[in-house]
Amino acid sequence: GVTLIGVETFYQCKSLQAITLPESIRYIEYSAFCKCASLKYINIPKNVISIGALAFNSCLNLHSIVIPEGITSILCCTFESCSSLQFITIPKSVTLFEEKVFKGCYICKALISQKV
Repeated sequence: GVTLIGVETFYQCKSLQAITLPESIRYIEYSAFCKCASLKYINIPKNVISIGALAFNSCLNLHSIVIPEGITSILCCTFESCSSLQFITIPKSVTLFEEKVFKGCYICKALISQKV
């Protein structure tokens, strides 16, 4: 019954390349995966309702991510410096983007889509 990935849980983890979180996860807290330079793939379960600021900041190899329906905001610097990010799916439930969410992501190359 793990329900959250705590503050800086995987901070600066150098070997984490992929992770599938259990369906019981509801919260990904501040800087949970910040600076996980090798992280390429993460499965965010549909039950997640909150992703903290800087959660994936500086994940240099993160290629794609799907934000689950139910998330209403993407907080400051969440994906900042994710320079390999090429695809992100953002559901219609997201109504607030705080500052610097995609700074340094070369977002002009990324495809941002919304579920219909």
